[in-house]
Amino acid sequence: MIYFFLFGICLLGMYVAVRRQLAPLGFIAAGGMFSSILFMTLFLLTRVDVPVQAILFGIIIGAVFAISTLGIAWYFHQQENKTAQK
Repeated sequence: MIYFFLFGICLLGMYVAVRRQLAPLGFIAAGGMFSSILFMTLFLLTRVDVPVQAILFGIIIGAVFAISTLGIAWYFHQQENKTAQK
């Protein structure tokens, strides 16, 4: 269960880092994508009996959640910039 909490903390960290521009977007995206895939794969390895299935779904689920989080954070960051420019 600890890997699932680390996965959630990773997504939250990516969101905050993008919104507050704590690092370049490419660096945040690469690090966040890698860590979310890693934590989801480790979580699934503790739950699933077939390691290949856990690795495959860990990559897919981790990537989908990371891309979604990055997209949402970027969208709200852009909207905040538009509001500030007016």
